Amino acid sequence: MGTLIGTVAQGVALGAIYSLVAVGFVIIYKATGVFNFAHGQFMVLGAYFAYVSISWVGLPFAAGIAVTLVITGAVGLVVYAALIRPLLGEAIFAPVMITIGLSIVLDSIISITTKGNTYLLPTPVPVHGVSIPGTTTRVSNYSLIAIVVAAVFFVLIASFFRWSGTGRDMRAAAENPHLASYAGVSLGFIFSVAWALAAVAAAIAGIAQASSTLISPDIGSVALRAFPAALLGGLDSVMGAALGGVLIGIIEMLGSQYVGSDTRDVFPYVVLLVALMVRPYGLLGSRQVDRI
Repeated sequence: MGTLIGTVAQGVALGAIYSLVAVGFVIIYKATGVFNFAHGQFMVLGAYFAYVSISWVGLPFAAGIAVTLVITGAVGLVVYAALIRPLLGEAIFAPVMITIGLSIVLDSIISITTKGNTYLLPTPVPVHGVSIPGTTTRVSNYSLIAIVVAAVFFVLIASFFRWSGTGRDMRAAAENPHLASYAGVSLGFIFSVAWALAAVAAAIAGIAQASSTLISPDIGSVALRAFPAALLGGLDSVMGAALGGVLIGIIEMLGSQYVGSDTRDVFPYVVLLVALMVRPYGLLGSRQVDRI
C-alpha cells in the first residue's frame, strides 16, 4: 500500500505539469478551433527566457519569472498576429500546418542559439522535499511547488473566465463566434488574449519542468505526453485539462511502477483510446451532436 500511495503522489506531481501544458492546448482550441503543435516549443522558450533573465541579466528569481511570462506571452501575441490571424476564415488545415511549421522553425532556432548546451535553472528553493507518511517516497520541493502553482493558475483561469468581461467574451466566442461578433465582441482581441494566455501557461510548465531537470530542447517533449491529458479531459474544458493532466500523470507512474518503465509512455495513450471510444468528447468536454 505504501508503494501505491507513493506512486500516486508522484503521479499527481507529474500531472500538475501535464495540466499546465494541457490547458494551453484547450485555451487556444476553445477560442480558435486550432490545435497548436508548437506548444511544446513555447515551454522551451519559457525555460530559456527564465534562465537568461535570472542567470545572465541577474534579476531576482521572482522578477525573472515575471519578466519571462510577459515575454513569452508577447511571443504568443506575435505568433497569432503574424501567422494565425491572416488565415482566419480559411480551411482549418492551413493554421494547423502553420503551427507544425512553426514548431520546426523554433526547434531549429533554439538548437542553433543554444548549440545543444544544457543549463541549470538557479532557484532559491532547496531540492529536498517531504517524505510521504507510510512510504519510502520523497516528493521534491519542486514537485510540491508545481502542484501549488498549477492549482493557483487554474483557480485564476477559472475566475478569469467566470468573472472578467474578457473571460465572458471568450466563453461567448467559444460557444458561437459569429453570434458573439454580432453582439460586439472583438474576435481578434479575444483570439490574441487566448494565444497569450496559452503561451504563459506553457512557460509556467516549462519553468516547472526545468526546475527539477536541466533546461534543454527535450523539455518540449512533455507536450506530447500532455496531449492525451487535453483530449481525455475535453478539448473545450479548462477544468477537464486539470483533471486529465492529473489522471494521465497517475496512470503513467502506475504503469511505470507495476508494469515496467518502458511502458510509461504507452499507458496514457492506451487509456486515452479506450476513454475516447466510450466518451469521444472527453470527461468534461461538451457533447456535440452532428446531424447527417
